[in-house]
Amino acid sequence: MPPPELDDKCDCPRCAARMNPESEFGVDKSKFPASAGGDDGAVELAPRVVRRADLAIAEGRANGFSSRLLGEAFAKLSQLPDDLSAATLFDTFAADSVAPGFSLIGAPGKPLSTELLPGDVLCRRGEGGFGHAAIVAGSDLWPRDHVSIAGLNAESNAPGIYVQVVEGGPNPHTSADCFARRIADDAGWIPRDQMLLRPQRSAFDESFEESVPIRRDEAYVRWIQESLNQVNGAGLVVDGILNPQTNGAIRSFQQGRALVADGIVGPITEQALIDAGAQAPPPPGGEFPPISPVSATPAAVPPSPLTEPRIDPRDERVDVSAKFGLQRMVKRSDMRNDAVRLIDGINSGKLAGIFGDDLQATVRLAQRHGTERWLLVPEGEDGALVLDPAEPLTTPPTIVFRRLTRNTMPGKAIDPKTAEPIRSGQEFGVRDPQTGQQVMTRDLPAERLDAALQKASRSLKLFEDSELDSCDSSPSVVPVTNLVPSSICRVFGTLKSLRLCTPTGEPLARAPFTVRMGSNVIKGVTDRDGFLEVRVPTDQAAFVVDWSDPNESDPALANFTRKVFAELGSGDEADHRRLVNLGYFSPTLQEQLGEFRAEFRRPRNVSDSELRLQVRAWHDGGERPQPSP
Repeated sequence: MPPPELDDKCDCPRCAARMNPESEFGVDKSKFPASAGGDDGAVELAPRVVRRADLAIAEGRANGFSSRLLGEAFAKLSQLPDDLSAATLFDTFAADSVAPGFSLIGAPGKPLSTELLPGDVLCRRGEGGFGHAAIVAGSDLWPRDHVSIAGLNAESNAPGIYVQVVEGGPNPHTSADCFARRIADDAGWIPRDQMLLRPQRSAFDESFEESVPIRRDEAYVRWIQESLNQVNGAGLVVDGILNPQTNGAIRSFQQGRALVADGIVGPITEQALIDAGAQAPPPPGGEFPPISPVSATPAAVPPSPLTEPRIDPRDERVDVSAKFGLQRMVKRSDMRNDAVRLIDGINSGKLAGIFGDDLQATVRLAQRHGTERWLLVPEGEDGALVLDPAEPLTTPPTIVFRRLTRNTMPGKAIDPKTAEPIRSGQEFGVRDPQTGQQVMTRDLPAERLDAALQKASRSLKLFEDSELDSCDSSPSVVPVTNLVPSSICRVFGTLKSLRLCTPTGEPLARAPFTVRMGSNVIKGVTDRDGFLEVRVPTDQAAFVVDWSDPNESDPALANFTRKVFAELGSGDEADHRRLVNLGYFSPTLQEQLGEFRAEFRRPRNVSDSELRLQVRAWHDGGERPQPSP
């Protein structure tokens, strides 16, 4: 977990990681060249490695010793070492040597700096000749207190970072067992008895892909499609074509059952379909049963886990805890849309960042709002959508969430260079060298953080849909409890444009006005062209506007009142009233249109009907027309 204060002048691993866009989990990747030892073909290779491991475990060929799984999963290595065991691999790389077919991506006692892929190897070294090997089955990393929420079973209660694995040995675990091993401590440092390796695509011969029997004949593909329609409601067209829709539905089924989500139906996925209620598949060359009526109607395919929206792990605009939270949210049907909105907001720049209230970015944001960082999130909320204080309705906002602190006054500043680090369970903090006082920080519980991010996502949607405005801009407003500043509210109704003029039709610039809608009163001044905008509730049929001529000294001549009709329809009388509202006071509609045509230099070939459409767009939608050239 990050310390209470992160300083861009501090060179400790955690601060350097958060301030350096090339780092993750307290890692400066430039100091660890081995992290670049991956292979371009690793992503392509990964599902086959895990699939072979799953099959070997299911058939009992990887029991007894965990290293047997390496021989089964990597049996097609053209440069296979003589002794492909966990102990041999560990000792080889620990001695700065190179083992054929593998690259070192995580060294013992070093920070984790590379995003893991399915098929990577976790090696552990014990006393004597003992070693243990597990194959990474998923790319998502989970802190210990989030493992169970992710549906995984952790190997221990030790705090740290966990990943799903498959492994052989006396107690084997397939992908379906949802077993997770600890690969790093809670600061992202790999234990000294562990390392992470990545198989190189170039070390495998061409027959590797064919080493696991995969059927792609038409009858079998039709069985897959029919089975997915039956057990998962996929709504696929049963045509025997292995198209992207079918691959996506396969991956969705695999993800829901904690299998390797590679979109390929091998023996493990086939058995999972049968266990879920599907019929047995046809034999090779056999006939397929008739198509059921439900399968003839295509439907939306669930999103593919391989194309899930993701945030770059190195993106410093998102707190590490928030990254874990978003990973959890995209896997929940009730939170997925909210997570996607936040991820898209970060990736598109519409959202400035997601930070805990202990970071320097939050400190600077709080200073701009004239408050302290620990007071930025409103009382009673775990998170907030914080708008820009200068341009709240146009500048991308920031999401800030709370950290839980204890043993100190909120926001106590301690120099991280002189403070003594403290780690206790899931907490991290420092000891003040002057007072000896401990300052401990820990994340919100996962369920509270996820709920806060979801609520902030809903407020972000209001921002994107332009449903936020000053609380005094309309009589129909609703406060948003997790929005900062509190002077911005959710507004309802239609935005109306009015122009205030003298009785002779001269627009009044900077004229004070008062809008009365029943018991609600809105005050302001017109712009330099005499216009004002007011949001009118949908049930408000009419309202009254009072205004004054700032250049007239005689009160009897300076004050004006007009009744404005909000809902006008599309008839002649309605358009006449619109034009009156916009400052055209001629007694007939034809004369008003003539004034409008002259002001905006519309040519004679523009019909009156077109002019009336422009008037409605201006009055009802705020789209002020531009003069013709």
